[in-house]
Amino acid sequence: MFIKKIKNFIIKVFNFVGLHLIKSRYSRWQLELYRGKKILYNQPKYINIGAGSFYHPLWHNIDVPNQFYKHAQTKPYINCDISKKEKIKIKSNTIHLFYTSHLIEHLSDPDVEFMFNEVFRTLKKKGFFRITCPDMELQYLAYKNKDLNFWTNLYPWGRYSGIESHSLEHRFVQHFATCLCDKDQFKDLFIRKEEIIEIFKSHKMNDFFNIITSKIPQGMNSLFPEGHINWFTFDKLSSMLKKVGFSSVLKSAYLQSKEPIMRDPRLFDATCPELSFYVEAIK
Repeated sequence: MFIKKIKNFIIKVFNFVGLHLIKSRYSRWQLELYRGKKILYNQPKYINIGAGSFYHPLWHNIDVPNQFYKHAQTKPYINCDISKKEKIKIKSNTIHLFYTSHLIEHLSDPDVEFMFNEVFRTLKKKGFFRITCPDMELQYLAYKNKDLNFWTNLYPWGRYSGIESHSLEHRFVQHFATCLCDKDQFKDLFIRKEEIIEIFKSHKMNDFFNIITSKIPQGMNSLFPEGHINWFTFDKLSSMLKKVGFSSVLKSAYLQSKEPIMRDPRLFDATCPELSFYVEAIK
């Protein structure tokens, strides 16, 4: 008990001077360092786009409330709907860091390009942008190799009925075109296993993804916000970021950000690391 009191006192001392001790999932103590006091900055410095339940007193969230995610969402500090091309209400060249996790697969390519332009506009010179999303090249290869154990959850959205929806083909496709595999809610859009197999056999990887996602109607993001409507590989994401103007685009890994404050295991990279890839771009 005495040792625990001493430990808590030391942690409070660190917190008082702006250094925060955290314990990782591997029970290692590490320093969490933020510039400034532990209060929300008047002028945002660190931004999480599509933040969901994320909260840290030095970060501003950008999000838009919806019914499906309302149980997990904290009240956004900045309400902005990227899918409606709403500009982020932040001055240009003012933000140090942007982070977004498992958002872009819910957006169309034009919406993602719009978001990247807004991030680039608002970042300071040498500002930092970390992105994580499903690694569809990894999943493509898992399907190609008929890896039945790759997708541990048959229906991660918990919405499907019938054996057909549990096929390997649908377990794969639901991760980038969810509505096409939801026979309950979108019966008219449902894609048959045989069609998936035929498209896969007759087209290369990028064309396969584009043909499947082209079957998703416009506006699906608003109708079915939990569903994925897009696919990304490192090459595709890197190309989009460079087109916007980022000077450097690097492949990262789970909790291996080049920016120390985005290595906190309590806050970052928590969503499906076994299915994800990580990219960092510098303005």
